[in-house]
Amino acid sequence: MSTQQNSNTEPTKLGSYVTHGTGVVQETVGNLVGNESLKQQGTANIQQAKVDFDQAHQAAQAAAPNKTSGNVNSVIGGVKEEVGRTVGNANLTQAGSEQRNDGNAEYNAAKAERVIDGAKDKVTGNVQSGVNAALGDKTAQEQARAKAAQGEATMQHNKLG
Repeated sequence: MSTQQNSNTEPTKLGSYVTHGTGVVQETVGNLVGNESLKQQGTANIQQAKVDFDQAHQAAQAAAPNKTSGNVNSVIGGVKEEVGRTVGNANLTQAGSEQRNDGNAEYNAAKAERVIDGAKDKVTGNVQSGVNAALGDKTAQEQARAKAAQGEATMQHNKLG
């Protein structure tokens, strides 16, 4: 069984989970009934799922908004816009304006993602801190508090507006 893929025939994370699960079942059943072929097919699916997951993860990271490229596009777009105005080229002015706006949108989207990541760390740290306090584990509680504080710092650093 191959990993489920999107319409561009690139692996998806969900598809890799399905392939991995299928592989585990095949491998386990193959072991239980002594079917070496089924066991090998399961092992192959597990290995393929790991490869597909990594590819899907890398593609998602590459497509994620980026503060640096957002800033670069915003600046380049602004320059094009000004040059277009200066030389009286409406097409260049419009293209520059669109690129500047797209860059600003990408920059803000990257900041918003970081705020969400910070919020996730803050909540996770606070929950872990509470659990560790209830368990009496002071070291783990302090580590969780540090994670919550780092999450708060990330949120503050990336506030929009």
